[in-house]
Amino acid sequence: MPAYQPDPESLAAHPVPAWFGEAKLGVLIHWGLYSVPAWAPLTGHITDLLRDRFGETCKLSPYAEWYENSLRFPDGPTAAHHAQAWPGWAYADFRGPFEAALERWRPEPWAELFAEAGVRYVVPVTKHHDGFTLWPSGAETPLRGRWSAPRDVVGELAAACRAGGQRFGVYYSGGLDWSFDARPVANLGEMLASVPTSVAYRRHVLTHYGELIERYDPDLLWNDIAYPDAGDLWGLLAGFYGGREDRLVNDRFGPAGPLQARLQDPDALARFNARMAERMTEPGLAFAPAPPPVFDYRTPEYAGFADIQPEPWECVRGLSSSFGFKRNDPDRLDGPAVIRLLADVVSRNGNLLLGVGPDAEGRIVEPERDALLALGAWLRVNGEAVFGTTPWRCAEGLTGAGTPIRFTRRRATVHAIVLERLPPGPCTLDGFGEGARPDRVRVLGRGEVPFRIEPGGRLAVEIPPGLDAEPAVTLALDGAA
Repeated sequence: MPAYQPDPESLAAHPVPAWFGEAKLGVLIHWGLYSVPAWAPLTGHITDLLRDRFGETCKLSPYAEWYENSLRFPDGPTAAHHAQAWPGWAYADFRGPFEAALERWRPEPWAELFAEAGVRYVVPVTKHHDGFTLWPSGAETPLRGRWSAPRDVVGELAAACRAGGQRFGVYYSGGLDWSFDARPVANLGEMLASVPTSVAYRRHVLTHYGELIERYDPDLLWNDIAYPDAGDLWGLLAGFYGGREDRLVNDRFGPAGPLQARLQDPDALARFNARMAERMTEPGLAFAPAPPPVFDYRTPEYAGFADIQPEPWECVRGLSSSFGFKRNDPDRLDGPAVIRLLADVVSRNGNLLLGVGPDAEGRIVEPERDALLALGAWLRVNGEAVFGTTPWRCAEGLTGAGTPIRFTRRRATVHAIVLERLPPGPCTLDGFGEGARPDRVRVLGRGEVPFRIEPGGRLAVEIPPGLDAEPAVTLALDGAA
């Protein structure tokens, strides 16, 4: 096992472990004090706000887990809702009902559901921006003292998931902690300006990461927003990589110090916001800037890529417009939508990290549970086209009827995942192209079917009856790769 030095050059040589590219599907669990009010304004997806109302993106956040920050704006919709729904309550008062629910919570139903859904790795939020930890940390905060759950949610969930064969990662908010800096943030510039970089916070973060690594031996560190200081970060990552060769980290560890210091100047902050607001109106993926080479993979949020990416990446998005449970949200992905999303992401060399938001009692609500179960049922038939695959020479195509297709590859087999229901009878694959002639064609779950190669290389397949009830159908083209 190689030894890593605490410097960017050494850390950049760290390879992405094979398990991550093979896993394809993970879940990101947001459960915390914010799950009690479980509310955010219906302002669309975060990408809509970044484009259309950049200056108020955080103030009007559709994320329920941002409730405490949104509540700090007296003229905002969250404050108006809170005055009616929770008169006289401070955010910290939600700790009481949440910890009461903790006593009744059990990790096994979550782990069992995720296993049934085909999930290969699980990433719970161990500390979100409110600073409250879901393990009994020994660290204290300046504004709230001991600000930790009395029950070890992280450890119990890790044991339950690993018992089912799943990898286990930890999400940690390194860049924001409102138990250290409680100023309201309305937009991206103000958010980055508020990242704590004091010696006390740096020690706090190192203590937390040390506890998480030592106690739970995570496969993955999923940091959010930023990291307070590069001087601490390189040593942390060198130790983490050196402890086990099959670990990795995401791309959100960017050291905040220099930028945070510049953004304390109001003119610099205004210029930064103006530049970023303009970028958000440009076509393409403005929401996932390329990370420094130190980190292992990219994490676009509620967004993806138009083309196959040469490097690993992960689409991260909630089952609704929020990661945390948002009871007022009518916008949730159903099973067919999740299946289509997973196929699209995997065809472009990505993983899907699907956000699940349990309610205040720790229950995964019925619409999200149904979507996960539908995904799992589909993967039990079609998982060959997802798990352990690599991209083919193109990501997408069409049937002769105009139905979208996504392609993946496993060894000599090309998989054509047809993203809508397929009626019985002849079906042609216009996106297949010249020179790729399969030895046989299978419909996953049904077996081998007749096919022929038409002039121009178009593939014609005879679809058996009964598949028009399926949300997506996979044709396995053996020998075509």
